[in-house]
Amino acid sequence: MNINFEQTPFEKDLQRFSKEVKDHQVKNKIENIQESHIKDVLVSGYSRPVAPSASSQKQASVLDEIKTLPNYLISEPAEVKNRVEGLISLAFSEGIERSAKEAAKSGPFILDAFHDALTSKLYEELKKRGLLK
Repeated sequence: MNINFEQTPFEKDLQRFSKEVKDHQVKNKIENIQESHIKDVLVSGYSRPVAPSASSQKQASVLDEIKTLPNYLISEPAEVKNRVEGLISLAFSEGIERSAKEAAKSGPFILDAFHDALTSKLYEELKKRGLLK
C-alpha cells in the first residue's frame, strides 16, 4: 500500500510527531522504538476534543486505501468501524492532531480503537522514512 503523504497537513504532523517520538525515546532511554512506544506518545499528546469539520473527498480516497483496524473491532457494528476508519482518514487528510481531537469526542472506546489503528500506520510510515532507530 503506497499512500502519498507529501503536501498534506499529515506531513507536517508526522514531522512533529517524529520529533515527539525521538524526545520520548531519549527521555525514557529506549534503545529501539516499538509500536507500543508510538502509542504511548500518541495517547499522551493527541487526545483533546475539537469542533467537527466537513468531510473531504480526499478522505474517502485515503479511506479506500487504509483498512487497518484492530482485531477487536471485527465483531463491532459497522457504524463503529466506519467511525474509526473515518478518523484514520481524517488523520491523513487534515492531520493527526485534528483527528485525535475529533476521536476524543467519540468516547473512550472509539478513542482507544483510533489510537490502536493509527499507531500501526504511524509506525510503518516512520520506519519507512527512516525516522526511527
